[in-house]
Amino acid sequence: MVTHIRKLACATLIAALTGCSNDGPPPEPPKAVKPEPKPQVVLNVADFPAIEYTYYLKSRTSGVNSIYRLAVGSTTVTRVNISDQAQFYRPEVFLGESRYTTAWAFMEDGGRLFRLDPADETPTQISSLNTKLCPGKINSFQNGVGLSSLTLVVQAAGTDAICGTADDTWYETPADAAPTDAPAGSYRHRLEGLALNASDGSLTGFAEAVDTGIRLYDSAGNEKATLSTTSGVMDAWQRGDGDFWIRRGPDVYRVPVTLMTEGTGTSTLVHRFSQTPAFVEPVPAMTGDANTLLVAVDGHSVVTIAEDETVNSLVADLSGALDTPESLAAYSNAWFYIQGQHGGSDTLIAVNRTDGSVVSVAGNLKGDVVAVDGYLFYSTHDGTDYTGFVWSEATQSVTTTLNNARWVRMPVYTEDGRETRLLRYYRYDQGDNRPVKRILSWVEPVSLAEYAQYGQLVEDSDVLDVDAANKTWTLMLIHAKSGVSTLDSVYSLNLSSGNSLKGTSVSVDPASGDSIRFR
Repeated sequence: MVTHIRKLACATLIAALTGCSNDGPPPEPPKAVKPEPKPQVVLNVADFPAIEYTYYLKSRTSGVNSIYRLAVGSTTVTRVNISDQAQFYRPEVFLGESRYTTAWAFMEDGGRLFRLDPADETPTQISSLNTKLCPGKINSFQNGVGLSSLTLVVQAAGTDAICGTADDTWYETPADAAPTDAPAGSYRHRLEGLALNASDGSLTGFAEAVDTGIRLYDSAGNEKATLSTTSGVMDAWQRGDGDFWIRRGPDVYRVPVTLMTEGTGTSTLVHRFSQTPAFVEPVPAMTGDANTLLVAVDGHSVVTIAEDETVNSLVADLSGALDTPESLAAYSNAWFYIQGQHGGSDTLIAVNRTDGSVVSVAGNLKGDVVAVDGYLFYSTHDGTDYTGFVWSEATQSVTTTLNNARWVRMPVYTEDGRETRLLRYYRYDQGDNRPVKRILSWVEPVSLAEYAQYGQLVEDSDVLDVDAANKTWTLMLIHAKSGVSTLDSVYSLNLSSGNSLKGTSVSVDPASGDSIRFR
């Protein structure tokens, strides 16, 4: 399926009026007045695809991979790959104006590349590539919006037939290429590096981590600059002013766009952490603010870095609240919520964004954490069952406790951008000696009113993984024990319809080491 770019054009119609006279010959008709040309306004937005099918991967420890197509709204699943060693890749595709989708998937099957479309049940071969790819070596980048701007990059073994050696070969092909289109040669940095895009989706260039630091390339693959850094994980984020943050290990750089596109300008080492931080995450400076704030935990210190390069040690020492900080679980305009280990327990704390005050929120944390509308939703587990909590940012205290219940975070891609839906998964005793059930429902986050019940499951069950929903349809991996059988099974769900939770025939035994992956 080719994505079409929507265009809006404006035109002005000018009407000419003339009068009549009874004397003499009639006047000559007025000459047509040619309207002034109006500039065409192009909206850099791609259409959201229709969703009729979705795809996922089942991997077995024996090495056999099965890629399944699920017809949404049904329980019908079909294996789409032929070879047992097929590879599965499902990227996030930018559609413009903060809109994304994961509706398209791709597979390598028998050395051929195929696109798995959300509205077509037949895999579509892309390019004439016919060579077995190295395991896990499929990636992509975009230069624009929609499927037509997506390029796949892959890696194959060279003449020695061994992956990871000097004679490996890289190829790239448009995601909408015809089966007869030959793939182009490519480079390692376009597969292994980070693609850096402007806010309109256009490709600025690539950043590649190497032994000596970070190499910067323009969009055509020409090396433009090298940053000297230490080793470690590399991340990159676009700033509100159009430049980029690039972090590797403990070093955070500001990199101007011109350094990648023209090799001009100078990068700035904005901050060097005392050690490789537990995490570095970009957050909006405030909700709706285009500026990006970096928040990190450096040892036990909470540090923020603003776009004006102000480095603020928000909290000097977290050690009294967390032995080992691990991740930024959620954030709001007022608070950062940090998860980690404390006293042998998974623990959640809140850090005030203004004064750095620290509040211990919960121990025995398990599951999703969601901050919305001035409240924090989280769950704990005592070894027997969940308890769901609602914590008020205003009072810094628990306002609601739900026994035998947990919160589930549902990411949703919509026409308006990324959203989060709050689901409640709770135990329900029907009485009259009827089986106890678990109910999955969608709730309003302030009043906790139940919008819809999606379905019921056996009591001994839990939600393990939730795929991002494309508008309405999503997949869930649910662990359930029924009788003597314990399985992790794939379910589908229509977010806009009650009682729509449906199980499929695809399951794995968690004890076997087999797995199911949505991305």
